[in-house]
Amino acid sequence: MPAELATLRITSEELENLLDLNFTSTMALDLYRGLSLGNRKQMFSSLLTEMFIFMLTLIFVVPVSLIVFKGSENSSNNVAVVSQFFLLTFIISGVIFLVWNYYLYQQIKSIKSLAKIVEKVEQYNQIIAAIALLEKIELANNSLNNEQNRAEIKAALSVTRESLIRGLQVETVIRQHKSSIASSYQVFAELENNLTTLMSFDVGNRGNEWENLVKEALEIGLSVHKEVRKIQNK
Repeated sequence: MPAELATLRITSEELENLLDLNFTSTMALDLYRGLSLGNRKQMFSSLLTEMFIFMLTLIFVVPVSLIVFKGSENSSNNVAVVSQFFLLTFIISGVIFLVWNYYLYQQIKSIKSLAKIVEKVEQYNQIIAAIALLEKIELANNSLNNEQNRAEIKAALSVTRESLIRGLQVETVIRQHKSSIASSYQVFAELENNLTTLMSFDVGNRGNEWENLVKEALEIGLSVHKEVRKIQNK
């Protein structure tokens, strides 16, 4: 990917720093994106994590079950006692697992808006990758788009990127400091400026592929602004 386009991407490290989430919130975010927003990658990741947590719970519960059945004689030869041992282990593990998932569900309620913005970040990065591929194809065919058009397109992408970052910052400020929403006033103002800039871009007459990709990017920027408005009004 050209360096100019690479700088427009929002990297996973940058996203992680912007989100500032603990393990539970990160898992809640992945779970919501997978189950509610239809992100298959996150759904698969969440299911693997859930399985790992359940297995980890079983490992910690086994000693407790052993203590309960410690007084049983010849337990290794008694099929009934062994069955009860495994049943107790699974029941305790299941209860702990259900409590954990209930707590996770409570966390999901507070990160729904964040999940939607993160999903838009992923879509934005996919658009950057598609534009890089399109440039490569056009360069190979000696049909590279007009330089002025390409500069305007990348300017639009830059504003969209800034809107995504500001949206994440606003959500983080409100989520972590609910009583001091006023502290995010400057970020809100910058988002308003970005919205004005986004609406001023004219992406017509650039060729179907370019026009569609940039329109998608601008729609992402506008949808982030709407989502932040919802957060602000809560």
